Amino acid sequence: GRMYLNQYGEIVKAQWIWLLKQYPYLNCYAFMIMPDHLHTVIEINARYSNGASIKIKSLSELIGAFKMRVSK
Repeated sequence: GRMYLNQYGEIVKAQWIWLLKQYPYLNCYAFMIMPDHLHTVIEINARYSNGASIKIKSLSELIGAFKMRVSK
């Protein structure tokens, strides 16, 4: 009843956590790494402000950054 990640799954997990830390306006409610894909529930908080003016990336830009890091 438990999924044990192989080395590739661990890479996916590490890069997903990196993405969430890199872009603090993302709220991740859940994620699950499957054998050949990732399921997640995320929210982009367009009202996020930490006192600085930041550009909030689109969903496609965020997923592109994630895929690029996983592939490298």
